[in-house]
Amino acid sequence: MPTLFVDTQAPLDVLVDAANYRIQAVTQVLENLSMRGSIESGTGDQPN
Repeated sequence: MPTLFVDTQAPLDVLVDAANYRIQAVTQVLENLSMRGSIESGTGDQPN
């Protein structure tokens, strides 16, 4: 199981920036997977 270690001595702004980066990375991966699934199934944003 993946584990994220947090430096308890790090400044709060550094922790927030790191969390923001990780959230954006995961969001991008999920959006890419979602888009890939809709392209493969042919249910993209195409009009009827």
